[in-house]
Parts: sequence; C-alpha cells; structure tokens
Amino acid sequence: MSLSKRLDSFLDNVNWLSKITGGKYEAARYIIKSKFKPGLPGQGNFAHLPITFRKQDMSALREVLIDAEYAFLKPYIATSQPICILDAGAHIGTFALWCLSQNAEAEIYSVEADPNTFAVLKKNIQPAAHYGHAWRAVNRAAWKEEAALKFSVAGDSMSHKVSDKGTIKVLGANLEKFFELSKFERIGLLKVDIEGAEEAFLTAQPELLNKVDMVVIEIHPKLCNERTIRSLLAEHFQVVEDIKGRKSSKPLLFCRKYV
Repeated sequence: MSLSKRLDSFLDNVNWLSKITGGKYEAARYIIKSKFKPGLPGQGNFAHLPITFRKQDMSALREVLIDAEYAFLKPYIATSQPICILDAGAHIGTFALWCLSQNAEAEIYSVEADPNTFAVLKKNIQPAAHYGHAWRAVNRAAWKEEAALKFSVAGDSMSHKVSDKGTIKVLGANLEKFFELSKFERIGLLKVDIEGAEEAFLTAQPELLNKVDMVVIEIHPKLCNERTIRSLLAEHFQVVEDIKGRKSSKPLLFCRKYV
C-alpha cells in the first residue's frame, strides 16, 4: 500500500473511531500505540455506556456501532417493552450495546466462545449493570450438543470458530441449554453469528425455533450448507428476508413469525 493510501486509511480510522473515543486525538493516539501493542485495551463510549476494545475488535466497532449494520432491526426492538435477546456469537458485545441503545428494557444473554474475547465482553457488561440493564453472558460455543470442542483464534477476532485445528478448548452448548442458562421462556430475538457453526446449532433442535419470535443470522456458505439453513428457517418463520446493501458478501437473513 502506498504512503498516501496508508495515510488516507489512518485518517479514515481516526474519523470514525473518534465517535467512540470522544475525540480525534484520543483515536489517533490509540491507533498508533496499538500498532505496536495489538492487545492494548482501548476505551470509549457508545450511547450512555462505556466500552473496552482491542485493535482486532475495531472492525466490529465500525460495522455494528458506527455503520449500524443492524439498523433494520430498530422498528422491531426500539420500544419501551422488554424483549429477551439471545446473542450467539456476541464477540465483545457490540450487538448487545446497540440493542440496549435502542431498548433499555431489553434482557440480553450473550454467548461467546473465545475466552480472551469473553474477558473483554465481561468488562463491557459490568458498567451496564450500574445503569440497571439486564445483560449477562456465558463462555460457551453455540453448537449441536454439550461437548468439549476445539476452537481456533486464527485471524481477525470476528473470524474465530469451532475447528479441528483449534488450539483452545471450549465447552459447546445447544439451544436447549441456552434456554436453560438464560432462563428465557421465550426468545424475542435470536442473533446468530457463529462462523459456520450455524447449521449444526440450528438443525440439532429445530423444534425449539417455535419458541423464537425473530432470528437474525449471518450465514457462512463456505463453512456450512446455506440451502439447509434457509429451508429450515422457512419452515418456522413466515418471513425470511435477505438484508441487502452490506459490505460483506455473506448472506444476512432476518426471519420473523409475522409480516
């Protein structure tokens, strides 16, 4: 990359990150320091809540909090009524933070498999409790059964996944277990972004989708059978909508019981 393109990229990152850090100086300082210390924690705010992040989490910050990738959900969750949200593949909690900015009464149960990312997620949950938000989390991998799994943390922090080549062991859990752990009797919104494990997770207990009102799911066609997932969702939801205009080429579906 040429010097001019690197400079343009740096300034672009400073501009959007400043909306999280509270200023361009703070954003630039973090970007420069984290280049030499990738695990360096950054601090900022989204809406009324503090957020901790790492350099490898910046793409998630931008996609979810700045570019508002899930803005299409706003009419369905931005109410004064409580909604139970199961966030499978929670990462550092950006989706949960966005949901809380739309509905302070949301009750969120986050699921994150990577233990290092889970530690950051827990830091982001702590201040939410001070504001009275019902946000909890568990260090598990969304899977077809309760079993010890190998988990890979290669690449960007948003691409970590269950893999035979993984070096980290994590305990898997199925949808039934998450109902039990969350104590949700019904899930208003199930968000699934689990890097190819979505087929195993959903097809293991499809009958439980009868207790889910809405699903938003990113499908990873290179890692699972997209046709199987679409067929399953069409059986349980009246509306299965492809979200258009994404930067990512991976399909993002929004499924709901009613139009």
